[in-house]
Amino acid sequence: SVRFSGGAFYRYYLNGVEGLPPEDFLFPDLPWDQTLVRVDHQDRTGSYEVISNAAYIQDSWAVSGNLTLNLGVRWERFESKNTLGDTLMDVSDQYAPRVGAIWDIGGDGRSKLYGHLGLYHLPMSTEVAIYSAGGLYHDRGWYPLMGEIEADGSPEALGEELDFRVLADGEVSDKREMFDSEYEPMSQSELIIGFERLVGERWSLGVRGVARRFNEIIEDLSIDEALWRKYGIVCHGPDAIAAGEDCLFTFRITNPGTEFTGWYDLDGDGELDPISFTADELGYPDADRTYLALELTAQRRFADNWMLQGSYTWSHGYGNYEGLLNSDLGQDNPYLTQTFDVAAMLDGGAGDLHNDRRHNLKVYGSYAFDFGLQLSGGTWYRSGRPVNAFGWHPTDPWARAYDNYAFFNNGEACPRGCAGKSDAAWALDLGVRYDWSWFGADWHARVDAINLTNNHSVEVVVEATDLSNHQPNPSYLLPRYYQSPRTVRFGFGLSF
Repeated sequence: SVRFSGGAFYRYYLNGVEGLPPEDFLFPDLPWDQTLVRVDHQDRTGSYEVISNAAYIQDSWAVSGNLTLNLGVRWERFESKNTLGDTLMDVSDQYAPRVGAIWDIGGDGRSKLYGHLGLYHLPMSTEVAIYSAGGLYHDRGWYPLMGEIEADGSPEALGEELDFRVLADGEVSDKREMFDSEYEPMSQSELIIGFERLVGERWSLGVRGVARRFNEIIEDLSIDEALWRKYGIVCHGPDAIAAGEDCLFTFRITNPGTEFTGWYDLDGDGELDPISFTADELGYPDADRTYLALELTAQRRFADNWMLQGSYTWSHGYGNYEGLLNSDLGQDNPYLTQTFDVAAMLDGGAGDLHNDRRHNLKVYGSYAFDFGLQLSGGTWYRSGRPVNAFGWHPTDPWARAYDNYAFFNNGEACPRGCAGKSDAAWALDLGVRYDWSWFGADWHARVDAINLTNNHSVEVVVEATDLSNHQPNPSYLLPRYYQSPRTVRFGFGLSF
């Protein structure tokens, strides 16, 4: 699939699978191996307004000569309005208490033990305001591909139109059709405990532990299955999906894993009716992201013409929700990722998260000669990240109607991270700088070599095991992105 500026989106399908009866094809009158093009056009119009307010109070209290407490609380409020001036989201009374302590163990400033415990609210992204503030026009057409797929991903030519639908007519949506009537702000708790020690006059050593965990998150999710099960709305059910007469998908922005209250036109009279679901009726698990880390640091301050610093971090990120962005699928639309779009898509979704790199090592140093020349260098190492297997859900009709990104490999359960790890990666960077004075001004020239050894570890592989036509993907586990190649930069500066 490929998206172009101007709202055009092309996605390619095979009409069917060899050996299946024509009634199982997307278009029974065409051969199974006909390549189809789904063409979507989207245009969102209107304006939006975002209002953010915050206040912070902090007090630093010297309990004794070597113990200091830092106490604070932050208040925040977020409001967004649509193009009609109506309030879409109003997240108010967000109070985030924080407490920290520093203990100068010996009273001489050479050793300190410190800790911090705090609550942090994550600000609402303007992406949500843009998505929900204006009117959306969205049409979708299906065509046979005539010719080839161009290098830029667009079709060379399209055949006769097979199907065309207007999915959104450009009218500004009622906010009740977008948001939960009651939801909690998104927040994260953080605990940090650390120790630092001066060794001699020039070295400092440190150790730090970090724990972070989401409390509530805000995401969009579909309520189709719940509408069918509780209220009997036929077009959201499996029979309608199988017959191609469904009215999927109906999304609401809410707190996944909690109860929902909102609105939906239950009887088709054009008026919205109140609806509610328990967490069990919706079927979504609690959102979970836990991050644990232990960091060791060593640093020599600049003296006698040289300095050196390094760190090693062991970390573990696990759960079923990566955060505002979804690197599993390369999604960068906060609060609107695919993670909670369909409940069954989370089957097997708990485990080591996609950005869980267990080991990270960094070392950097520099040496300055007396005649103006400075040499610097650094190296880093990071272990591989988990690799997934995304395919069609074998049984759930809503997941199968949505997308082929469930945690299944050709019909077999393959939980998050089941396909092993990507390559570890490392790089060596070197720099040379020369400073001099001339005509009353300070001059410098520098050369920096990034990834000097031109390492090319595979950073990301193809994780889709099934194609859109339900056939195995021959590109599964092939490289998608490599480590950035060697780069050499030249710089020149003047100050006066």
